[in-house]
Amino acid sequence: MEKATGPKTKAGTIDWEVMFENPDTGLIALISQAHSAHALHAIVLAIIKQIYTRKDDSHNIEHITEELQSLIPDDANDDDLPHLIEGINVILREIKEECIRKAVEHVEHGKHADSDEKRDAAKHAVKAKKKQKKKKKKKRKKLKTKKKKVPVGYWIVGGIISVMAVSVIIYFSGGLEKGKSSTQILIDQMKAAVEGEAVDLNAYQGKLKVEEKYGRITVSVHGIPADVCSSAAWYFVNRGNVIINGRMPRKISPNILNEHCNRNPEGAILTWVSKKTVNKGD
Repeated sequence: MEKATGPKTKAGTIDWEVMFENPDTGLIALISQAHSAHALHAIVLAIIKQIYTRKDDSHNIEHITEELQSLIPDDANDDDLPHLIEGINVILREIKEECIRKAVEHVEHGKHADSDEKRDAAKHAVKAKKKQKKKKKKKRKKLKTKKKKVPVGYWIVGGIISVMAVSVIIYFSGGLEKGKSSTQILIDQMKAAVEGEAVDLNAYQGKLKVEEKYGRITVSVHGIPADVCSSAAWYFVNRGNVIINGRMPRKISPNILNEHCNRNPEGAILTWVSKKTVNKGD
């Protein structure tokens, strides 16, 4: 594998935070400028295949490709592009966190490998010195050093910057969006609440309530803007069920979700019925 190119951390690994979040060249910023649903699908697929390059990454590519196809079907309407981008950004940030975790593991592994190698080298040196004294030989012993085998992390192979540059020319134009979106913050809060984290108010200072319904953990957020509601609902439909303003949509599409979210002028109420089952042993 070629040596990865791109921003580096002090430890020498790829700086995934910059790679994804840089307001000028980051993947999140570039994705936000897709001018059609088809372009969004194509460039995200290209990025995924560049990130997951290991032989055993095929299952990751397959899983994310299925999720991508579910979020952006072939007949996706370009009018839904802002909501589609929101959903894709959430997925990309989940991948970013996984890449950062792998990079940390890589660094820690390297530290242990260096420590073990130095300790082994010291032991060999002591033994060699004792042996020389006993035999009174003047020969120098040449210590053979072993090359470390470094585990391959989730690296972007050399050339990813070129791929992205070509993709931008083909698919993107216009300004760039900076920072984590309000929808992303709300989604993170809801996911954290399902995992047991105490969250009383949502990102819009409305109520956030966790309950046990239908044998699963559910979380509801109150008083959120309709556009945020529809974007978050679009993300959660593939991770359980959604109930909007007290009703579960029979059919799912960005337009239908948007209609449901706009039915409450005082702020939408979104409930996510997660796939996490209630632990009856508690």
